[in-house]
Amino acid sequence: MAMIVDSLLSDQYDSKETRKTLSLLRKDPFIPRYLNIEAGYLLVLLDKLEAQKRISERHAAEKERIQRELRKELEDKYTAENDRLKKELDELKYKLQKIEEIHINTEKKRGIQ
Repeated sequence: MAMIVDSLLSDQYDSKETRKTLSLLRKDPFIPRYLNIEAGYLLVLLDKLEAQKRISERHAAEKERIQRELRKELEDKYTAENDRLKKELDELKYKLQKIEEIHINTEKKRGIQ
């Protein structure tokens, strides 16, 4: 019993083997009644631990899925925003270049250069 409790607490147990051992302890007529009761309590505890572990794994998988979706959504959003800003920058560079050309041509016409 102590080894089973220790393995449960350290989370290093084989569920099927532990369940089988506890069931055999409960059915053994030579084991004192209080140990049969403790084995039953440990079986209930094992069931609850397994249920909690399944819930935890399901929530971890859900969390991971949501994180991937959010990451992808944000990457798409920021990639689109980045592309838009690059286009705007290129457009402004082009406009600045044209303004400089117009300014240079105007200065040439005035004869300053």
